[in-house]
Amino acid sequence: MTYWWLFILWFGAWGIVFLMIFLWRTAERLSQWKPRPRPNRPTKEELDRQKQELERRQRENETQEEAQRRREEARTACERLFVLHAPEIKDRFPRETFDGFVTKHLGDGRPVEYVERRAKDLQEIILDHLRKVVPEPSILAAEARTEARAAVQGCYDENADLLREAFPPVRFDAEMRVRLPDMVPAEEAWKQARDMIHELLVIVADEKIKQNRQKPPSRKIKPPSEKPPMHNI
Repeated sequence: MTYWWLFILWFGAWGIVFLMIFLWRTAERLSQWKPRPRPNRPTKEELDRQKQELERRQRENETQEEAQRRREEARTACERLFVLHAPEIKDRFPRETFDGFVTKHLGDGRPVEYVERRAKDLQEIILDHLRKVVPEPSILAAEARTEARAAVQGCYDENADLLREAFPPVRFDAEMRVRLPDMVPAEEAWKQARDMIHELLVIVADEKIKQNRQKPPSRKIKPPSEKPPMHNI
């Protein structure tokens, strides 16, 4: 029995030692532990402010994209007019001069209104040089050109609601100046007018198809079914 008591005392002493070590390490870890800061949830005002900021940035991006599209259309109109009449005016207005004007006044760093205004000036310069080397058209040619322009303009005005987004007025005016300039012969004027009217009507047809697809399907209301009369039995 004496040995058993010694064994129990020895085991209990070591158990107390291990327990004290465990408690000491646990107390040390608890003294070094720091609670993690909880993330602050944004308030309703902060969420509204973030939403407004996001919408503002989206509007700015859309405005910048629209401005860039208008710049490119203005440059394209000038390019088409120059290429069309380059053989006649190359000695008076060479390609290097045209490129220099475009680089200086029609770059992406300029405001879009300035680019469009300068693009019209450049088109007038090209037409002025063309008038110097090409004889003035006859009165009949001028009347035919005026009638051709009026026909195209009437087609556009008649379908303005459908064309305003797909073919904006700025682009339409540029197309008119390029394809129906002052020096165009009567036959060519009517040919260009017919082509433009055809192109406009194709766009109108496409826009009508898009609108019909976007309309929700109409529900047909079924008439109430007639119940057979009840007969007294």
